[in-house]
Amino acid sequence: MDRQDTIQFSDEEDNGTVWGKIVALNGKVPNKNLTANEYTFGRSANNSIVINDKRLSGTHTKITKEGNKAYVYDLSTNGTYLEDNKLGKNAKSELSSGAKFYLLHPSKVGNDDILGYVFAYANDDISDLKQNRGDSQQASSNGQNNSQQNDQMQKQLKLADELGEEMQCSICIDYVYQCVTLIPCLHNFCAACFSDWMKKSDACPQCRDEVAEVKKNAAINNMVEKFLAAHPDKKRSAQEYAAMDSLNKITQDRIVLKSTSNNGAGSKKKKEPEEEKDDGDTCLECRTARPADGFKCNRNNKAHLTCTACKRLFPDRRDQYSQECSICNETYCNLYWKCPTRRGDKIEELQNLDVVPNLQDKVFRGNKYEVKLLRDYLEKKKLTCKGMLQEFLQEVVDKKNFKYKAHKSMLQNPPAVNHEIAMGRKSPVCTKCFDEVWFQICFRYREFIKPHLPSAARERKTCWYGMNCKTMLHNDDHSKKLDHICEQARFS
Repeated sequence: MDRQDTIQFSDEEDNGTVWGKIVALNGKVPNKNLTANEYTFGRSANNSIVINDKRLSGTHTKITKEGNKAYVYDLSTNGTYLEDNKLGKNAKSELSSGAKFYLLHPSKVGNDDILGYVFAYANDDISDLKQNRGDSQQASSNGQNNSQQNDQMQKQLKLADELGEEMQCSICIDYVYQCVTLIPCLHNFCAACFSDWMKKSDACPQCRDEVAEVKKNAAINNMVEKFLAAHPDKKRSAQEYAAMDSLNKITQDRIVLKSTSNNGAGSKKKKEPEEEKDDGDTCLECRTARPADGFKCNRNNKAHLTCTACKRLFPDRRDQYSQECSICNETYCNLYWKCPTRRGDKIEELQNLDVVPNLQDKVFRGNKYEVKLLRDYLEKKKLTCKGMLQEFLQEVVDKKNFKYKAHKSMLQNPPAVNHEIAMGRKSPVCTKCFDEVWFQICFRYREFIKPHLPSAARERKTCWYGMNCKTMLHNDDHSKKLDHICEQARFS
């Protein structure tokens, strides 16, 4: 039997020439022949390869074919690894045949729980990759060297375990940088990570206890510094360290968030019984959901959802309430009950979108002529943006003629897999997806009113590049001569 036949590949929706292939390091993800120039991996439904693991980002990793070379991109918070090196947010690295890339690296989750692939170009013998597969039971010719490398990795993992959780930040799941310790719970985090967390919550991200003080922890910093000096492969990239420096808002040695005294020094504030129960890992409604039972709700035995904004559990009632963004499928609790986060992240039904009163300059990607046309029309009709939305709902959405289109003919940063999403009045949209949805609403509304525009505007020919045209941004004559409220027809 041909050895190549022992590794099966998924060819679903692949219609082009195979230029590469990826072989899973274990059976948790499928093998794949590569035909498109770009593949994305992550939890969101619009990825090329969807992996339902909460430890992954919505779009975690991307691999691309650029000319005759292949590259892997890190798009995640928790990190994408090429071999044992973490790439860093938005960084990329070239892939060679036989290279292993990880969405979940063994240094983070252990060897039994990894998520990763071996990459190879199409013309390379796939049988050569068998020794790299996590599920291979055959000893390779250099098995002794591999065993020594595994022993070394296990020693590193054991050392990290012995040092304990003090060295790792539970927000970014990496070795802590510029460590801060929370009082009174004594959990440790990166200063940059906790600076961002403070914008949305006063509670500890790990135990959900109320935080009274934040202190810099020089002892943990020294411990991590010595560990990384001995294991430089565990370091983050220089770009990531620089980004964390800019995000760090904790500049003092000690910050008091809430006084622990009430009626004099040393008098501690007593929590109400209800507050003690609300630890963030239980559902506010049923109070019984725990990790041990898969967070099942005792009322209908359904699993719970996690709010993207406040990170708390809430009951899965998607069959009755708007709890999930129609575009990115992230879940939010604000339309089910009051979301405790102070951030603006939330979902709203299409009919209740909080739009600005007047049309913004950026609405047609900066095409001043098209913005002026629509503004003049709205002024003539005495409509605000809210009124425009209501007319659009009545004339387009209610007649089932509006679909959100995820395609490079419409979006400047499209997903790898093209798709359309039919939207109605009650379709929920999250804060993160609002700008693109609002852009398409304005775009389709402008298409709808074209017969009512001045003849000089409606009789123009359309631009081949439509809304993705770059010339329209700096050439006013080009903007006036051609209609850009159309989808890209060339090279789309």
